[in-house]
Amino acid sequence: MKSKLSVCFIVLIVAMLLVTPVLAITFGQPDGNLHPNVGALYYESGGSKFLVCSGTLIAEDVFLTAAHCVAWMPSAGINPDQVGVTFNPVISGSGPFYEGEYQLNPNYGHDMGDL
Repeated sequence: MKSKLSVCFIVLIVAMLLVTPVLAITFGQPDGNLHPNVGALYYESGGSKFLVCSGTLIAEDVFLTAAHCVAWMPSAGINPDQVGVTFNPVISGSGPFYEGEYQLNPNYGHDMGDL
């Protein structure tokens, strides 16, 4: 039993040494308009716009983002028609902003209360 535990411990140490850690993108540099289909989803409330998530324009009028970016909105009282997209690399009050409507994928079964 003691030798099995020792072998497991050694295998664990070797695995930890061989596996490279996952690194996030850090210290990135703006690239201007090199990715024109990438934009930011926002919602509007009280006359102000709040950025939520990034996403990609996949059709002329379809902007794809992660489901968790909009899953919380109904419970927060944000109606589907209170969202929009901007493709401006510098977010400012002047836009341009494109109004839209969110639709949550019905197959999304995860909620923010159970991360």
